[in-house]
Amino acid sequence: MVSAWGDRYARGFSEMAGVYVDLTRQATQLLDVAALDAGESVLDVGCGPGTATLVVADRVGPEGRVIGVDLAPGMLARASAATSGTATILAVMDARQLAFGDGTFDVVTANSVLQFTGRESLGEWPRVTRPGGRVACSIPYGPAMWFELCRRYVHRTSEPYRSTMQARLDTAVGPPDAEQARALWGFGAVGAVVERLVRRYDSADEAWESEYQHGARVFLEELPADALERFRAEYVEALLPEGDGGGVAIPFEFHYWCFTR
Repeated sequence: MVSAWGDRYARGFSEMAGVYVDLTRQATQLLDVAALDAGESVLDVGCGPGTATLVVADRVGPEGRVIGVDLAPGMLARASAATSGTATILAVMDARQLAFGDGTFDVVTANSVLQFTGRESLGEWPRVTRPGGRVACSIPYGPAMWFELCRRYVHRTSEPYRSTMQARLDTAVGPPDAEQARALWGFGAVGAVVERLVRRYDSADEAWESEYQHGARVFLEELPADALERFRAEYVEALLPEGDGGGVAIPFEFHYWCFTR
């Protein structure tokens, strides 16, 4: 059974599917960290429009097995088109509740998924990975200003949204901690790569629109229109000191992790 959050995720990301198509560089970096071999079986969780899934299929080759899952049918429609020349299997599925047996796959990949599914996913993903297999995930992190504004704002809004927003903030994650990964989820070796990047926009309004469409919408779209506008105004105002001649630069990090089961 899909939760209310899952319904919201599926609807929102189906509508935003086109925004996520051009993420090939991040997908390639993640799969470099995963070090895929020809013939491996790979599950791509939260596969989105198939950007990473297509690269996975190319790297494991025709002797490999690739399955991509996502909650958003709109994402899977694009993934189907992207991987049409491969033997990739696609399915609607919650990344936090995978319908596969223990130890089914050599590798599980998750490109920019963990920030939406929460840390409980790092218990589910290794379950379907064979002993000695790998779980590779990437997560964008930052800016801290975004999370600080969300935490301040949650106390200003009314129920039932306050509880919903607080719950999402409580499960929001930063980069996984290697020692925690070993202790809680039974991972062995941990490898990581960190990229420090800057998003540049012509204006604070353009920055808001991009950040909203790249995931914030899933958390904020249930706000009443006036409350969402107040949130947007505070976000834009907070960005203005970052500007240079009207432009906005937002520093953030992309973390790529590969855990050995």
